[in-house]
Amino acid sequence: MFDLFSISLIGVAQSVFSYMFVMLVWILYMLVKKLGLANVYNRDQSRTTFASMIELAMHGTIAGFILSLVLILIGIPITMSPYLLLLIPISLILGMGNIRYLCMSYSMGVLGLMAMIFNGQNLGSVTLPNIDIEVSGLIALAGALHVIEGVLVALYGDRDAIPIVSKKGDQILLGHIIQRYWPIPFAALIATTGAFTGGTVEMPNWWPFIGQSSFIVDSMIFMPLSMLGILGYSTVTFVQSPKKRVVGSGIGISIYGIVLIGLGLISQNNMVLEIIGIVSMVGLHELIIAVELFYENNTEPIYPLPEKGIRIMHVNEGSIAEYMGLVKGDLIENINGIEVVNLRHFKAIMKQKYNAIKIQVVDITSRSKELNYTSTKKTIEALGIKLIPENPVVLFKASNMMKIGMIHLMRNRNMKK
Repeated sequence: MFDLFSISLIGVAQSVFSYMFVMLVWILYMLVKKLGLANVYNRDQSRTTFASMIELAMHGTIAGFILSLVLILIGIPITMSPYLLLLIPISLILGMGNIRYLCMSYSMGVLGLMAMIFNGQNLGSVTLPNIDIEVSGLIALAGALHVIEGVLVALYGDRDAIPIVSKKGDQILLGHIIQRYWPIPFAALIATTGAFTGGTVEMPNWWPFIGQSSFIVDSMIFMPLSMLGILGYSTVTFVQSPKKRVVGSGIGISIYGIVLIGLGLISQNNMVLEIIGIVSMVGLHELIIAVELFYENNTEPIYPLPEKGIRIMHVNEGSIAEYMGLVKGDLIENINGIEVVNLRHFKAIMKQKYNAIKIQVVDITSRSKELNYTSTKKTIEALGIKLIPENPVVLFKASNMMKIGMIHLMRNRNMKK
């Protein structure tokens, strides 16, 4: 087991210290930086782009090591092929049109389809390339990647969620853009033929779990190949809190990954099942997005601008509001016995410079609560909150945000209405 641990660690380290990984991190850094321009309502509390990218790279590297260890342990072999290097370029090209296509499910689907079509056929004087890749292994690899992605999304997907204000009919709404992209350095098990002069590692009798009947021949050797992947999650929500959305999505993505692993297991040497697996890589991924959009379009928003009172869109860290227990989405109805009508009225009330303050609020579950705070040193001039604006200067259009691509961001085209 220690040998497998070492092999996985070395494979990931080789990927991390490659020029391709540096280039990928730089591309994702520029993408995160451009997306940060949408953070017009919460800029003072946002982390720097550099800090966000460091976190993404760190999480991606740890996830890549775990993925490598699992892939090598259970034995998901992929035929050695230089065409595997096309995965990242394909992802980046697809991402130019729509950011969500950065996800490896699309590039692996394209490469798997190419492997089934191009087998070195002769068309007159033209010889097509032979993309010799084990499609069932590619399907299972895509599944394993998405199980890891589901965990990352559920745990960290809501970090750096960008608050936005949009309009549905005549109603002003608070929503969130959730965009997370992890560079994943990992080691995949590559099968090839020939002699091997290095040291060997003794594997369990049941190894490999995938490919026992059709893939293993006496002349084959297996070695870890350092690879890179991109795991991306992109959504916009007005009807759920960011945390609730990413937990639900993370569970769905993990189930999707398990289904792909299963298809990879049963599709070996079966062209029909391999085609089903390739279609499922893209089709089921699109189905997850379609289900989220359906839910989004048929559910009431949780952060609407109220007709009376004011609604909190953000609570500053270390503020009086945080100490009192105010949270995002709370509707402030009454301050010190004075009914709050609107934002202007709230500002006038706070100019009274109270030493003690009693706030009546209603949370997003329609539950009323009374919160109190007393200052022993100075008058209370601000609570440390941001409120949904009644006349927002910037409005975002959700349909535009779902279609944005890297090429739009690089041209500084935004998602505003």
